Amino acid sequence: MLALLHKLGKDEDGPTAVEYAIMLGAVTAVIVAVVWIFGGTVKNLFEDYTKKM
Repeated sequence: MLALLHKLGKDEDGPTAVEYAIMLGAVTAVIVAVVWIFGGTVKNLFEDYTKKM
């Protein structure tokens, strides 16, 4: 059991927590940019639709 834990500790094949944090930050930045760019357009579409109701 101890040998397995030691082997897992030295395994460098998968992404680390730092790499996951960088990917999460990049995805968050893209989502914020898309909402900022298209937010006004979507808001206007909904306002126009509600006025027609």
